[in-house]
Amino acid sequence: EWEITADNHSILITEALLDEELLVELDEIGVFTPNGLCTGSSIFEEEFPVGLSAFGDDLGTQDVVEGFRNEEEISFRFWDYSAQSEIDNVEITVINGPVFWVNNGFSVFELSAFAAPEAQFAVDPEDHDFGEIVIGEDEAFGFSIVNVGEADLIISDIEIESDNFYSDFEEEITITPGEEAVVNVTFAPIELGATEGLIYFTTNDPQNDFAYVELTGVGLGRELSVPMNAGWNIISINVVPGQEFWSGEEGPDIILMTDQLRVDEDNHRIELMKDQFGRFYVPGWGGFNNIETWQPTEGYQIKVIEECEAVYSGIPIPADTEIPLHRQWNIVAYLPTFELDAGAPDYYVLSSILDNLQIAKDALGRFMAPSEEFSNMPPWRETQGYQVKVEQAGVLVYPAEGEEVASIQPSHSSQTHLEITPTGQNMSVLINGILCKNVSGGDNISAFSTTGRLVGSGVVDVQGRCGLAVWGDDLSTKEVDGMLPMEEFTLRLVNSGNDIELDLTSVVVKSGSGLAYEKDGLSVLEIAFETQTPDEFFLSEAYPNPFNAVVQLNFGLPEAANVMIGVFDLEGRLVDVISDVEYKAGVHSISWKAANVVSGNYIIRMESGNFKTSRFVTLLK
Repeated sequence: EWEITADNHSILITEALLDEELLVELDEIGVFTPNGLCTGSSIFEEEFPVGLSAFGDDLGTQDVVEGFRNEEEISFRFWDYSAQSEIDNVEITVINGPVFWVNNGFSVFELSAFAAPEAQFAVDPEDHDFGEIVIGEDEAFGFSIVNVGEADLIISDIEIESDNFYSDFEEEITITPGEEAVVNVTFAPIELGATEGLIYFTTNDPQNDFAYVELTGVGLGRELSVPMNAGWNIISINVVPGQEFWSGEEGPDIILMTDQLRVDEDNHRIELMKDQFGRFYVPGWGGFNNIETWQPTEGYQIKVIEECEAVYSGIPIPADTEIPLHRQWNIVAYLPTFELDAGAPDYYVLSSILDNLQIAKDALGRFMAPSEEFSNMPPWRETQGYQVKVEQAGVLVYPAEGEEVASIQPSHSSQTHLEITPTGQNMSVLINGILCKNVSGGDNISAFSTTGRLVGSGVVDVQGRCGLAVWGDDLSTKEVDGMLPMEEFTLRLVNSGNDIELDLTSVVVKSGSGLAYEKDGLSVLEIAFETQTPDEFFLSEAYPNPFNAVVQLNFGLPEAANVMIGVFDLEGRLVDVISDVEYKAGVHSISWKAANVVSGNYIIRMESGNFKTSRFVTLLK
């Protein structure tokens, strides 16, 4: 743009070269003052020569300079239409006339210039389809950014227009001519179905300063298979089911969620389904249901007529989603896709509520009782629901994977070899001390009703303790198949070889209702089984070991004798005396309360006459 004034200098351009090539149609030649003011131009059309006028300043205006003043040096610039760039280093070859401006002057010039080297952006590929990815998973792809220009290419910023994609770009990237750099883009879908996005590159390429690449992909729901055994189960899911399971905005519909378990129009595999508040769905009686919606943070008790499986697909629920807990009993969902340790003494899976936790149970009645430093629960896993009892209302958040502190795991499976069908309700019995020479890890302790019905069974662990569920009557059946409220039961020991069976002779109730059935109760017992006077002196292994407050041991005497049992540190110094009195012949139990002793390793030594033996224990506080 320029001002037309009364004065001008006529210029004829006989030739104009850019990079040794003649200018082409739509290229432009401009004439400029020393101060960079354009005073005339001509757009090249077909052939040379090209004429243009360089206008002078209007002397009638004092405050504005519109053009050349007398004898100012003339300069030129090219506009490269194809590259859409301005070239200002134009050289002048004088054919005729002055190279400075004079009113009514005339000059003939040849012009030539070379374009400044430029960066040129290229990307491979120019779009990318990530395909189908399950929500909660991701896939990365590397885009090759190539500099096909002659100057350094600078990627100063990368932006992605979609929440389903992200880039590892952190700082400016410089790519020298002929080289390439890889920019990784990850597709991590957060919504179901096809999705699109754009990735924008901010560059110093004058022709492509804001380049973009198209991104596409499909987010799939995670498929979850929930297996169920015939009888009672506690199940949960860790996905938000698809809309086909919803009948409103409040949440998935219970009947729609379980319709896949229907045998036919008139028959259903589900006999009864209950939530943590006792609300229930019973398909066989007109399809009664008062469970409003399926809550993904809750677990459900389901009784089915045969082994079966339900399959759900949906958006994964984050493992660290808060699960609200009300006071006393809850049935919680297990949200992580990975297993978490439930063993003592850390109870890692419930570490966020450990100070508030009283007891937790699974569908088979295995339980953890932190106050008793006991757990026979295997790692928690997805598709299972769990019963959790807390002192006060709170919030459960599952911890991250792989941060477990080593827990004391039994060396024997907690699964009894006796077949017991869960009835939907039980009490937990912890046998914290067993007075019997013949007991060892792997032995079974079973519970029997007064009519001889097997109502529970557990396995003695390496610590010499046993946890078992005593099952109550299933109220959904007509027959009595478990314990009735406050009905008494007895215990029997069967060794792992099945060649010794001993009946209970005495019991000390430490807490709970003892050997009387109490739904969801916890009884802590010390028991003794019938045994003969041992043929020789012995000292059992300590249990639990490691321990954090009290450790117990059994010892046997073939005859009445004075027994000295002391605790020593690893330097041989006496720390405490547990016993130094005379006992009758038989099997006896003792305990050491280590309240005033620091954590560490200790030796418990027994001496009676010529008999001497020791056991190592570890105190953890």
